[in-house]
Amino acid sequence: MEDQKLENLLNLALGATDEEREKSLNLDVGYHPIDREWELIIKYSGNLDQVRDLASQVVELQNEYAIIRISQSGIDILSDIPEVEYIEKPKRLFFQIANGKRVSCINEVQDIRFLNLRGQGVLVAIIDSGIDYANEDFRNEDGTTRIKVLWDQS
Repeated sequence: MEDQKLENLLNLALGATDEEREKSLNLDVGYHPIDREWELIIKYSGNLDQVRDLASQVVELQNEYAIIRISQSGIDILSDIPEVEYIEKPKRLFFQIANGKRVSCINEVQDIRFLNLRGQGVLVAIIDSGIDYANEDFRNEDGTTRIKVLWDQS
């Protein structure tokens, strides 16, 4: 029976085979197959003592959220801890430059009949939870990176 504390996508991922998870764009996010561990987001109340005893890693966030790393076999025990209110897996975020340009009205600005602005010489800072630095949008024509600095706080 599915656990009500676990989000639906996590329940689905836990019930999937390794092959099904590997083929999916969503089911394998947060899963580390070599260690058979999951990186999960939990909502809790009170303290995390029992969670710390069970998880290999616990990072407390604000407002009684935490990111934990736990073995797949420990998830059922985790859901039985009264202080744990909800458990979910991280999500893969997809961003495409074409849609970003459209909603930012960049295509209209780049129209050659008007200003023909292309952004040469402009430095942009992105503060985000992650970046696909291998994406071709961040590469020069010769394959070198266009990223000047990357700071990973993990």
